[in-house]
Amino acid sequence: MSTTLLLKRDGETIAIATPHWADSLALALRYGWNPLGPTAAYLASGFKVSLADASALAAAFDRIFESALQDPMRFHPVRVDLSELSLVNDFVREGAFEVWDA
Repeated sequence: MSTTLLLKRDGETIAIATPHWADSLALALRYGWNPLGPTAAYLASGFKVSLADASALAAAFDRIFESALQDPMRFHPVRVDLSELSLVNDFVREGAFEVWDA
């Protein structure tokens, strides 16, 4: 498995460290994300994330930020860098995308 993944859509690409992506997905599960398939698939090169699933994932990321703002001491510690997660969330919120090895 690559140490960096690329999230791609129509000429738009962001790079994310594989461990950060995995940790972000795990945290999203804790905040109500119910993926359409096994979460390990979201780490596979060539995996396609649908519009509906991207929207659900972005909603879970939004709940993460709400929780962190409302009660930071209860929220932490987490292994996810929230500033990086914010950039990923901006990308995910825009709709369907694919996951690729860098």
